[in-house]
Amino acid sequence: DKMATIDVKALYDKLNESAEQLSKSLDISYLEALAETGENILDNKTTRVLDGRPDAKIVEKLNTLYESIDYSNLSSEDIRQGFQLVLIQATKSDYVQMNHQITPDTLGLLVSYLIQITDKAPDSPLSILDLGTGSGNLLFTVYNQLVNRNNRVVRGEGVEIDDLLLSIASSSMEMQGLENVTLTMQDALTNLLIDPV
Repeated sequence: DKMATIDVKALYDKLNESAEQLSKSLDISYLEALAETGENILDNKTTRVLDGRPDAKIVEKLNTLYESIDYSNLSSEDIRQGFQLVLIQATKSDYVQMNHQITPDTLGLLVSYLIQITDKAPDSPLSILDLGTGSGNLLFTVYNQLVNRNNRVVRGEGVEIDDLLLSIASSSMEMQGLENVTLTMQDALTNLLIDPV
């Protein structure tokens, strides 16, 4: 709906502006700045300062920007889409290596559709696992699709070795309020310490 589109765009604009400000002032990549932005928002909307950086002027600007971000009334899907848009922006701002590229929504919707048509027990709880979850877009898309259909009990698990991507996924997950999703920093090719899925 139109209102949701406006909310997603507003969230994207604020996340994007924050990441751009941090990227310039700290001389870090957009993706690193986005991870820092998510952590700052979740840390009482306060900019972290290390060794006097960013400077007081940028800190004031960022804190004001963070204060204007109200995601409490957004659906988890709106928040996921806002993060998806800034992750797409990251591919334009940085040279993004292949394992940092975001999984498109069409693949997430296809995977959730395949789960739904092959599922033999659609009323029972379901556990899903995303190996190499990256920034979490595929996992969160599938999770939200399955949960939003008949309020099904779904547990999601993501395994990722890249701490930068895991930080972004974690911020997105926390802002979405996904209580039944667990993210683990681990190499997906090793023995996994996870519940059956």
